[in-house]
Parts: sequence; structure tokens; C-alpha cells
Amino acid sequence: MEIVKQGQIYVLGGCHEYVNRFLKKLEEAHIWYSIDKPLPDSIQVLVVVPGERWEIDFFFDDGVECSNIWVEKFKSDGTIFDRDEIEILFKDFSD
Repeated sequence: MEIVKQGQIYVLGGCHEYVNRFLKKLEEAHIWYSIDKPLPDSIQVLVVVPGERWEIDFFFDDGVECSNIWVEKFKSDGTIFDRDEIEILFKDFSD
């Protein structure tokens, strides 16, 4: 059970339980995901489906509430590049 209150999600069992239920739903739907922890008070779930990549960030306070959830979607236009594109990656984004 979840209750939305002033932009926050209060979940019975805490934010970690909410994330666990979300992950279980992904598994039941056979949707591929990985987990990262980019910030001290957040968990990021990277979801990959055909033509899209989703970054879902769960921000939590003391494990009691999900203070915020951000969803960012990256969609492909279907363009396929050859191996030369790899060099552009390093040219444009290396330190």
C-alpha cells in the first residue's frame, strides 16, 4: 500500500520494500534491469527494453519514505552506426 503526500511516497515497509516490489514486477515481466547507487541516499535502476533505456532513481530518507522518484527515458530513433562511431565516442567524451 502506498500513500502519496505532498510529493513524497510513503510506503508500508519503507522505501526499500517499495523498490523490492518494483524489481519483482520487472522480473515477473521478464524486463532486464541493473542496479546502481550513484548517490548516498538513492538507488538507480537501469531498465533496458527494445529501443529504449530508462533510468529510474529512487531517493530515500532513512529507508522510511521514498522522498522522490525520477524517471528519465532515452529513446533510439533506430539509426545503426558502424564501428567508426566508436572513435567519435572517445573523441567527444574523453577527459
